[in-house]
Amino acid sequence: MAAPERFGVAALSVCESLILALKERGVLDDAEIRGLLEDVRSAHRNAAADGDERDLHDSVADIADEIMNGRTPVRLLRKPGRGSAGPSP
Repeated sequence: MAAPERFGVAALSVCESLILALKERGVLDDAEIRGLLEDVRSAHRNAAADGDERDLHDSVADIADEIMNGRTPVRLLRKPGRGSAGPSP
């Protein structure tokens, strides 16, 4: 895995752990986590529309969609019985 990919995976893992910790402590609920991911998606769709690094921003927005729809290994919004290693929403 190339260095930028390793950094990206590490950053996603750190963010996931932070969000899960905030959820476990009652700081964020499922709706707030979904809103956070929707903000990420929207910001990157807008950046892609501006034309600067379009492929990168489209990819980030797609990843946010995948997380929200449970199609990634990220545990943030995983439902029970879908392979969740973390707490269920």
